[in-house]
Amino acid sequence: MFVSVLKIIALVSLLIIASPLYAKDIFSFSLGIDQWKNDAPSTYGVASDNLLEFKDEGATARQLELSLSHKLPLIPNIRYATSSTDQAANNTLAQTYVLGGEVFSVASQLSSENKTQIHDVLLSYPMLDFRLLKMDMGLLARYQKLEINTSKIGDTQQSMVDSDKIVPMLHVNLESGVPLLGFFVFAEFNKGDNNHLYQSGIGYTFDNNLIPDVDLRVGFRNENIDFTAGDGVIFHQELDATFAGMRVRF
Repeated sequence: MFVSVLKIIALVSLLIIASPLYAKDIFSFSLGIDQWKNDAPSTYGVASDNLLEFKDEGATARQLELSLSHKLPLIPNIRYATSSTDQAANNTLAQTYVLGGEVFSVASQLSSENKTQIHDVLLSYPMLDFRLLKMDMGLLARYQKLEINTSKIGDTQQSMVDSDKIVPMLHVNLESGVPLLGFFVFAEFNKGDNNHLYQSGIGYTFDNNLIPDVDLRVGFRNENIDFTAGDGVIFHQELDATFAGMRVRF
């Protein structure tokens, strides 16, 4: 579904840009990337008081983004973003665990890998649009997919747990710029259920009379991801990281 949404956004954006009716002050199509060091610990298990831990320090994580905004009435702006995380861990069990239908006994040494995929589709409307302050509000639909593969070290016993869900989130974005200087500050808030994404920072716009314009930005990102799989497996990840990113706007 989300791949189809991405194709639709790209197709509509290309048609608008190619159209003789395209005007930069009415439509804005952007491609973006953010990058950070993924040292966020993750926990998983079947009992909230005895969870196993993933921790993959120093791995690089990225988010790719595609958006289309405009000044047409009633129609929302749209943004698609995707990211993924891969982590691995070795743990020794302090109690019997049942993971993916497999019973792992006390003192078993487990090797586990998890892959988390995030796909966000945002529909938003501008609430304020001034030179010094802009504010957007909307609804973000987050599709989260989790896969955990676990095997017993020195044995053939293994299990696989997967889960996915859609989390609706309320979205608020604030941006304030310095006229003529190109600098701006921003803050974005997305919250739904036990999941959230907060980010804030500072950026600089290389603006010109040609296209594209380029935004460079750095900031802080806080993200919380929660899963409870159908078989009772709990997964939790919380990220606190600084990031650097770029947006190219047509």
